[in-house]
Amino acid sequence: NSLYRSALTNITNEVKSRLVTLQIAKNSVSLFSLESKTLLLERKMKNISFCTKGDVRSDHFAFICRDNGKHVCYIFQGESENKVDVLMKSMKQAFCDALEASAHLTLCEICPLQLFHKLCTKLEGASQIGEKKDILEDTISRMSEYEQLHIANQISEQNPTNKFDELIISVNVVRSIIDQKQLAHKHSYNMQQLLGESFPERDRSKSSNIFEKAKKTFASSLHNFATKKPNNSFPSMIHQSSEDINKPIHSNTMYAPMSCPTTPDLAVKHLKFDFDKESSANKPEVIKNEVTEDVVTQWKSVANSRKLMKRPSWRQDIYHSVVISSCRDPTLTSAIDGHMNSSYRARLRWSNAIRNQILLIRMEKENKTLAAKISASEERRQKLSYKEYGSYTGVSAVLWDEILTQKKNEKVNDHSLLEAVRGGLPRARRGEVWQFLIKQYTIRCPERVEEQYWKNESYRSLLRLSTSHQHAILIDLGRTFPTHEHFVARLGSGQLSLFNILKAYSILDREVGYCQGLSFVAGLFLIHMNEEDAYRSFCHIMFDLQIRNQYKPDMNAVQQQLYQLSRLIHDYYPSLYEHFNLNDVTPTLYAAPWFLTLYASQYPVGFASRVMDMLLLQGLEVIFKVAIVMVGDYINEILECDSFETIVEYLKLTLPVKVPTNTDDICNRVLNMNITSQLHLYEVEYQLLKDEMIDIRQNREKLEKQEVVHKELGNELARVQKELSNVNLELSSLKSKFLETKKEKNMYKKKLIEMEQELFLLKSNNIVVKQNGECSKDFLENGQVCYNDSCQNR
Repeated sequence: NSLYRSALTNITNEVKSRLVTLQIAKNSVSLFSLESKTLLLERKMKNISFCTKGDVRSDHFAFICRDNGKHVCYIFQGESENKVDVLMKSMKQAFCDALEASAHLTLCEICPLQLFHKLCTKLEGASQIGEKKDILEDTISRMSEYEQLHIANQISEQNPTNKFDELIISVNVVRSIIDQKQLAHKHSYNMQQLLGESFPERDRSKSSNIFEKAKKTFASSLHNFATKKPNNSFPSMIHQSSEDINKPIHSNTMYAPMSCPTTPDLAVKHLKFDFDKESSANKPEVIKNEVTEDVVTQWKSVANSRKLMKRPSWRQDIYHSVVISSCRDPTLTSAIDGHMNSSYRARLRWSNAIRNQILLIRMEKENKTLAAKISASEERRQKLSYKEYGSYTGVSAVLWDEILTQKKNEKVNDHSLLEAVRGGLPRARRGEVWQFLIKQYTIRCPERVEEQYWKNESYRSLLRLSTSHQHAILIDLGRTFPTHEHFVARLGSGQLSLFNILKAYSILDREVGYCQGLSFVAGLFLIHMNEEDAYRSFCHIMFDLQIRNQYKPDMNAVQQQLYQLSRLIHDYYPSLYEHFNLNDVTPTLYAAPWFLTLYASQYPVGFASRVMDMLLLQGLEVIFKVAIVMVGDYINEILECDSFETIVEYLKLTLPVKVPTNTDDICNRVLNMNITSQLHLYEVEYQLLKDEMIDIRQNREKLEKQEVVHKELGNELARVQKELSNVNLELSSLKSKFLETKKEKNMYKKKLIEMEQELFLLKSNNIVVKQNGECSKDFLENGQVCYNDSCQNR
């Protein structure tokens, strides 16, 4: 329980600072502290029984692990929901790999669990509920009638509301039946077959020895257990701490169990066992022998004190015979002596035990200190294990000793510094020299206010924050100095220190954040310094030397540097410049890593360290000078490359192998070269060309826009003309129709006139007819009258 509480406390403290990283391997899950660079938790994949993602809080996940017969649940909060999804997929894949790797050791082909695993695989492969139900029903149909009836009863009792719930209930019932079958199942292979499949031929003898050793009798095992039992019989003494030494004797005995005496010899024996177990791995063999021989001798004397209690020591015999033998009664004296000797020996035993415990604690502290020093020296040896290409003269050694001891806080003459750097730097003191050169820069160049803000941020406070670049940094750790001994171990001390530096800088410089190439620059400092000094030095070249400009997202500084390099090649080596242009080899293809990693990604660490020596002295122009000197030394070989592929291959692969052998000559020529005015000229030239190109680009954009507008207007004009022609055609047709209509109108007018005339004639005739009718009527009426009169007269 105490171990659990301490582990939980460590994890909780680290989680509060959000500086933990979970690594999922094929066989284990590990939790690392990036700040303290320690392993907080490691659990085997075979002991993890369950993992899941949070339902309410989807950025949380958890897994349950078996540990000493108990089940412990570990709950974590991920950086985001997407990261948790990726982590769950990784855990699932790790489970499958672990199961496949151990399947032949734990399962046979006819194991019920193996068949159930195949069923689960089929169910996961199906996408529809109906397909999953068909697969499950097919499996249930091959089971016994009793099992089918049991499954049906369980489903009816649960009364599922939908098909999905019914499917889950069915799978759970099938799993319970499979578990019962697995308990009664016997594997189809024997131990000899398993041994032959699991171990290669050369390891079978070792495994057979293991099985032979396993054939010990119960009596011998019981005897061994009995002999070891006393060492574990006093748990109260095992956890006795150094604080208990200063307590009185009764305070140490009152917490002991009633069944075991609290004798010092037993305590000392157990303290000896604890000490050897905890610190023997960290202390040298010589010190261990010197200490344990004396201590064991004292322990033996204390352990045998029970036998000596029946008689006084020979010193006490002499003392009593000389001083007080004549002054007391022999019978009374023997009784008093026995009582006094027993109490005296008890106090003596306790004082010896206390002294031994104090000695052990002191030696343990000393051993831990010595182990830390050994670890630090081993880490320093790993860091400085690279090959040194530049020479280091005795004159330079004397000069650097004088500078670092006497003029550490003073301004040193430029010429003296130049000659000291020219003579080389001691590899063991290179980090100290770099910090001295940085301090000389701050003395020569007073800092501007806007460039001082990075010094106000505490490195440790930055490490407690989180950044969005963590995943990208972790991916690039394995690519940084992959062959260097300090960075080989995956998530080892070197990689974790490098991660801390890059993470802190990405939080400090939000504009730059993290860019590929920064890891090599920071790693170069980390090889020669401790973590915090490396961070400070890294920030110096990024802010004070303005190297950060080339890592900005727009990459304008890199484009300017590549232009300056091309202009230098054009001025110094025109034939090489023409050769590059003829084969379409641009500086981006070969020179971009030189600026972004300061030669550290392609060239050996020793050569890159020598470049850093000069860069801290003269600034970023050293990168240009080294490039000019390198290509100038091997210009003939480059000109012999007659194709794009061969030129790029030579510059990327062959040149990094040949150049370091000539490091001293290159450094001398670089330090003697002065191209500051040329670089300023090329910078102005680049800015003018850039502005001109911007104007041309803007004019071109305006022209393109005008052309687009003109084209649109032309299309509009063509459309209008087409519409106009259609209107004209329609108008002509309407005109013809109008003429025809007009003719018809005139014709109708003529007909109307004729009809009107005819109507007039008809009207005239009608009038005449009417008049004639009236006359006829009058005539008839008159004739009738006359007729009537004549009739009457008759």
